[in-house]
Amino acid sequence: NIFPSPNGRYIVGGYDATNGEAPVSLANETGIVKEIPKETAPWLVAFSHDGSLFAVTVETMDDSQGEAASFYETLRGHLILMDEKGNELWSKMIGTGRDAVTQKLEISEDGTISVATNESRKRFDREGNLLEQTLEEYRE
Repeated sequence: NIFPSPNGRYIVGGYDATNGEAPVSLANETGIVKEIPKETAPWLVAFSHDGSLFAVTVETMDDSQGEAASFYETLRGHLILMDEKGNELWSKMIGTGRDAVTQKLEISEDGTISVATNESRKRFDREGNLLEQTLEEYRE
């Protein structure tokens, strides 16, 4: 999957179903400038309206839970905000288990980042402060 930025200066791309552990990559005209590690297939990207910022959600696994732990017990969801050069502005763990699986990601015109997971909806400001959290099952 490849997603061009609104300003056309860079793209964000990566594998989904075929290779869950492949990183999400940021590339511009010179090539790949940043790789964001992930450990499971699903990931989402959203761009600010001017393309100067983008947010990515990725999932990782917490191996400290031991082999007896279920898939969802080990799952951790992360939200990362970056600028168009690949500089990480902030990163937050947004959920564990089923709440780690992101279903929708948006950046509004005012820079508010909205994330809907399987079990909650969260809104963050541009600095990464949690503005609102609602516990509810995701429905389109």
